[in-house]
Amino acid sequence: MLLGQLDRTNPQIGYDLVATNAGQRVEQGIVVVTASSDTEAGNTDLVVHLADAWIHEGRSVLVIDGNVHRPRLSTRYAAGPPRLGFTDLVGGLVDEVAVLTLVQIPNGGRMCFVPCGRPVEHPASLLRSATAQQTLTRLRQRYDIVLIDAPPIMERAEGGAIASVADGVLVVVPEGEQAEQLDALRNRIEVLGVSTYGVVYDLVPA
Repeated sequence: MLLGQLDRTNPQIGYDLVATNAGQRVEQGIVVVTASSDTEAGNTDLVVHLADAWIHEGRSVLVIDGNVHRPRLSTRYAAGPPRLGFTDLVGGLVDEVAVLTLVQIPNGGRMCFVPCGRPVEHPASLLRSATAQQTLTRLRQRYDIVLIDAPPIMERAEGGAIASVADGVLVVVPEGEQAEQLDALRNRIEVLGVSTYGVVYDLVPA
């Protein structure tokens, strides 16, 4: 299902539409936002705007930077040397209090945020571990929505690992993605056994 499209020349309209449409399909649980491929697809900005919209609706939202290779959210909100975060939390090394921070978001709200954490050798294996599953179960019980900015689902093993523990995924597909690539994406999601809330097209300005 197409939830909307992002035109980077006037993105706010697209963000509002996607937040409204996705909000009708997402009630609670772990929601993963991922790109179909390793492009500049705007899933990171989409995560922030979804959180902003849902927080203003009165939902409790936790945002997690799950992209250990390209931690855009952590760069934006937790600048400086790598700090404790998601990898440390799901590894059972720290509790939520040690990694949680409150950050300001565009419309004046405050977002509960967990940075990506310190680098690990095998992030996909860590995310599939029993400790990670238990941690995410606790977060699911504590927040209405746990919103994770994940790596590209087709190009990073940890992208698929994060998606596999979600209640559903939102996939950002850049303009120009070929039909065979979209077929491969559908097959990948089926293999993971995860529900898809919908697709967002990211239109690159001409």
